[in-house]
Amino acid sequence: MRTARLPSLDPNVTKCAVSSVGVGSSHDGTVTSTQTKWWSSNANPPAADADLNAWPAPFDKPFYVLINLAVGGNFDGNPDATTADKGEMVIDYIRAGEAQFEAARNAGFTTVLTVGRTGIFNGQSAVIDLAGDSVSEMTIRSPFAEHFTFTTVGGGQYPGSLLGTFSALRQMLLDAQRLQKLQKQYAANPRGMKRPDPDRSLEALFPIVNRQMPLVFNANSENEINRSLDLAKEFNIRAIIAGGTEAWKRFVSKAV
Repeated sequence: MRTARLPSLDPNVTKCAVSSVGVGSSHDGTVTSTQTKWWSSNANPPAADADLNAWPAPFDKPFYVLINLAVGGNFDGNPDATTADKGEMVIDYIRAGEAQFEAARNAGFTTVLTVGRTGIFNGQSAVIDLAGDSVSEMTIRSPFAEHFTFTTVGGGQYPGSLLGTFSALRQMLLDAQRLQKLQKQYAANPRGMKRPDPDRSLEALFPIVNRQMPLVFNANSENEINRSLDLAKEFNIRAIIAGGTEAWKRFVSKAV
């Protein structure tokens, strides 16, 4: 996939939208670029233009968007003593002033924890107020935690069972620890070492294995809760159990 480089912008509101006519970026409501051609091919690498898939590929199928906050490089130059040591990125799933918040406010809810609902990793959550004229005004803390759900993947794909889902998470945490260790070793003394390949999905877990961010387990059955707590103890992570329908069974079994 070929990505379009956005111009250097003030830290206000930058958005990206995918539609049937192209991929557009805007800043404070002003369109800054529109892309109608995208590098997409079944051949790797493509030998000719005929190997390229026609628009709107690859966006005619389910896809993920990876967004990161980068500092340095050839685009804006490497940071120096004058560079402000601060960066903030807010993923704008929230629309301020939406009617959906009014019902919650009328029910007495003023502040909520919001997170995605799909997938095994639901993403990072944010604590928001249900009143405000802008997303930044509504946001209290973002990110707050990473969220994990014991969801199996259908269609014969892995993980297809509760045990497989748990094993996949455990392996990802092990891989994150190993990658971080290699990166630290390379940074301290790169001689004789190959630079560790970047892996954004594993690097996103660094705050968890470093105890900088809690991991919320959406666990309801006794088995899910026990596995979550065992995993938290094994990796010494800050764990939160959400749901906990059968948590009472742990206390009953200990009492007996």
